[in-house]
Amino acid sequence: MNKILIIKTHAIGDVLMTTPALRSLRTSFPRAEISVLVGNWSAPILKNNSYITRLIEFEDDIVHKKKIINLIKIVLILRSYKFDTAIIFHPSPFIHLIAMCAGIKKRYGLCRHGKSFFLTSSIEENGSYDFYYPQNFLNVLVKIGIKSKDTKMNVFSTPGDFNSVKELLLKKGVKKLDKLILIAPGGASNPKEKIAARLWPVSYFIILVRKIIRDFPEYTIVFSGAENDIAITAQIHGEIPNTIDLAGETNIQELVCLVEISRAIICNDSSVLHIGIAQNRPTIGIFGPTSLRSRVPEIQIPNSIQSSEKCSPCNHYGKFLGCKENGKCMNAITPEIVFRKVKDILNIFK
Repeated sequence: MNKILIIKTHAIGDVLMTTPALRSLRTSFPRAEISVLVGNWSAPILKNNSYITRLIEFEDDIVHKKKIINLIKIVLILRSYKFDTAIIFHPSPFIHLIAMCAGIKKRYGLCRHGKSFFLTSSIEENGSYDFYYPQNFLNVLVKIGIKSKDTKMNVFSTPGDFNSVKELLLKKGVKKLDKLILIAPGGASNPKEKIAARLWPVSYFIILVRKIIRDFPEYTIVFSGAENDIAITAQIHGEIPNTIDLAGETNIQELVCLVEISRAIICNDSSVLHIGIAQNRPTIGIFGPTSLRSRVPEIQIPNSIQSSEKCSPCNHYGKFLGCKENGKCMNAITPEIVFRKVKDILNIFK
């Protein structure tokens, strides 16, 4: 294999979870051209990734809304690279079809319910609640003779990204860069979907932040988020003005740096969770409808929280198998429960 195309669309966290497989692929084929076809929403998380040769970006809704003319253009672009192998980290037959139309003869990928019509070799996706999902991507590589259980994710940044973050924090009045707690109260959205049920209540975040400030006044609380999270962070910041709101003010690489210098990260099941895990930072993920064990590696599980509701988790392959009552399972995770996790982490640094 000399010219390999990886295809992975969808959310930032999903793309980040493919990085263990990208690393294994590069290790096995050090001289190969490895390109990644990815939507422009999540492409930045692969910027500066040393395991790939190039990113081929496209507008996300081209695939989600099946814009045929634009899809034909993508196929023609892919044909021009003359790839000999495609590895498709997506179970959708429609995505598989893109690779076939691009004239790629060897097509390996995930499938769901045996639907692998357009693949030359496939492996069934494991979507069980107790299976760490990144292993699915490594399992695809078994089809080409690569065996690995190393699910450590990778993120990359530059000294310039670190300098930008430090300058931004100093401009906001942060004096102790080693005393930061990063909170991402939004997320759970991407160009394809928005799952409000994955969001912990804003009122709970407000209670939690007040508890942290009361017991750990030496720390600065910093909020992060994309532009569509600004309303959420602004609401919390409005109630507690002695915090720093950076929602909409950092790009992905700067967020990676912000996570790296934080003593603790508190977030929903979102991209920030995976960025924290990738950098081995103490990351408290709050899980209701989605499964903690499918998204958090064994070593980090003690930091995160799964709802105590009997129906949790209920989100399977992106669909709610349970009650669909937004907030029921997340409401069961009280601020006191999360605060105990925060204290356990911060007391280590005392």
